[in-house]
Amino acid sequence: MQTKPHRLPSAVEILLLAVLFAVLALIVLAQANPGTSSIRRDSGFYLYIGDQLLHGKMLYRDVWDHKPPAIYYLNALALWIGKGSRWGVWLVEFIFLFTAVCFSYISLNRLWGTSAALAGTSLWLYGLEATLQGGNLTEEYPLALHFISLVLFIRLLEQPAHRLFQFLLGVMLAATFLFRPNIAAIQILMGFVLLIAAWMQKRYKDILPLLTRVGIGAALPILFVAGYFGAKGLFKDLIDAVFTYNFAYSQTPLNEGPRIAAGFNTLGGAAWIALGGYLSAIWLFKKDAHNRFVYLYLLLGTPLLIYVNDPAKRFYPHYFMSLLPFLALLGVAFWRLIQTKVFSNIRLSSVYQFGGYFLLLAAAMLYFFQTDRAQGYINAVVGYRTDEKWMVERRSPVAAYVRSHTQPDDLVLFWGAYPSENFLSRRDAPTRALFYPLYVDSDVSTKLNDQFLHDLIANPPVLIVDMSDPLEFPSLDGEKRREQFDSGFTLIHTPANLEQVFDFIAQNYTMVETVSGRQVYRLNSVR
Repeated sequence: MQTKPHRLPSAVEILLLAVLFAVLALIVLAQANPGTSSIRRDSGFYLYIGDQLLHGKMLYRDVWDHKPPAIYYLNALALWIGKGSRWGVWLVEFIFLFTAVCFSYISLNRLWGTSAALAGTSLWLYGLEATLQGGNLTEEYPLALHFISLVLFIRLLEQPAHRLFQFLLGVMLAATFLFRPNIAAIQILMGFVLLIAAWMQKRYKDILPLLTRVGIGAALPILFVAGYFGAKGLFKDLIDAVFTYNFAYSQTPLNEGPRIAAGFNTLGGAAWIALGGYLSAIWLFKKDAHNRFVYLYLLLGTPLLIYVNDPAKRFYPHYFMSLLPFLALLGVAFWRLIQTKVFSNIRLSSVYQFGGYFLLLAAAMLYFFQTDRAQGYINAVVGYRTDEKWMVERRSPVAAYVRSHTQPDDLVLFWGAYPSENFLSRRDAPTRALFYPLYVDSDVSTKLNDQFLHDLIANPPVLIVDMSDPLEFPSLDGEKRREQFDSGFTLIHTPANLEQVFDFIAQNYTMVETVSGRQVYRLNSVR
């Protein structure tokens, strides 16, 4: 594969693109603005655990969740940057998203030119708007890794023996794996297509070096992480969290129906464009020899990612973030087919391209300031608190109540798996088993469920706040709980000690107040 040379952008064009990409990132990340947004459940786990790591706790030993370590340590770094503020996390999100947009543009521009790059990048950002769900998620940060990998993949199709690019592709694979193992299929498939290309082009001597360098690049970060946790005596805990529990999780379907239907429900019109792009890629695979292996990657990778991305059929919108690089490429494939059939004789000069940059930037700026997105950032800046040396954050009424009715060393349990409130109230949970009851039946779940009850008895929290969603968790209020079960409520998996937990709370706690619809229970021995 030899890529057609593209005119290098001028300094002014680079500046316009940088400003455009920054504005687009600001628009999408408005839903993660700490000044206007609440913390959602998954993000709350990462924030609380990241904060605990900064205070000397150890992942999987002192605080437990079932993700690989990258998301927690990245949150710890972000909170350190922000001096404990969520704005540090937002800043890291912005850096990762801006990087993803830049490499998206670079890769698509290298393949198909400026208009395709802008169209494809805009399309996946539209998809991100629909799937971000407040941000700070394990699928979000790897977007930058995916698009960097795409650039490396394209360059390796051009320069198959480039040692550094091969090694870096392996590093991107490992980094993605350490956020969420199953979406590392994106980089694994790139390596597979590179092997197919080497075989079809009769470059047999390139196959072993490719496997070796990509393998070394992937192995080094993973071995470093495994060695670190092994040195702490936590290697088995790492394996249990990342593999044993998640295997059981993946074998516990939550919904019926095809995954692709959930994708259409989540992505809307963008999914239809992607479908058109997939059909276009079939035709272009035969007609466009120049980019044949890119189309092969799309044809193989799209159905593969749809499956491995969500084997348990949870259908959470943020799961579809991992498909956004394919959405970008499929959208451009659709555009490419239309271009070759309808606009094949149209060539835009650099003047028109420059004007296109300017118009897109003007449209993005107009949208940014005409909606409440810009105002949200402005309010955060205006609300700058000199006492905390940071911008304003949205506070939870429940967390504010807990802070004013407990001491800093008091333990507080937020029933319903809401460690975000522990983070906001700056109060530790009484147990490392933050999610109880766990959704799946496994040996790891049994161990953690038992530990939850043990810790609850051994370290009774001063307050328990019932944050439960009636569709997901049983209420702590006995009457409400009976109504839930009478109406057909069921748990995906019911721990053997669930009634013991309810009995202990009923015997040792009294409901003292309702805050924003949440019942607060106080330990009887504490007044």
